[in-house]
Amino acid sequence: MLVGLVIALGYAAGTPLLYGGQTVPMAWLTAIAFVVLNLGLLLSNGAVSGLLDWFSLGLDSDTSETQRRFVWRLLTLLAGLVVAISLTGFFYLKRQQTSARADVYNDLNAIADLKMAQIVNWRNERWNDGRFLFQAPFVARNITALLNPNNPKGASKRAEEQCRSHSYEKTNERKIEIPSHRAGQ
Repeated sequence: MLVGLVIALGYAAGTPLLYGGQTVPMAWLTAIAFVVLNLGLLLSNGAVSGLLDWFSLGLDSDTSETQRRFVWRLLTLLAGLVVAISLTGFFYLKRQQTSARADVYNDLNAIADLKMAQIVNWRNERWNDGRFLFQAPFVARNITALLNPNNPKGASKRAEEQCRSHSYEKTNERKIEIPSHRAGQ
């Protein structure tokens, strides 16, 4: 019964016993079934009367009523303390888990924001590289010569004129044209 209670309390606290390890943990319904079956066995075998005899703590029938009340009040106080400490620990654990999850969530959001900023920065750098390449006549000459080794002079002049004629606003439209040797044909 104790094993079932430990497993059920672990599930109730949100941290099942042996979860995430090499072994497969006991299921929550199985733990509840263990507890219920063990309680049924205890109740059917007369264990309750033995438990009540144990709680009497050796008090005989000739013990005064005030002593019996004192013992029962002491046991009630002890049981109340056990329940209060257990509930306090349970709610503290829940709060700690919520806080830890919030911290991890915030960390993951910060990482995602940094990655997004890096990607945007990388894209802007590539965009600026493209603008530079598009607006630089000497680069256009070299690209044209590379693309058209047969007629580098005529194509490079057309590429230089095209670079000078396009304004900055047209480069923001993301239409970067690469001069080709077939443009004049």
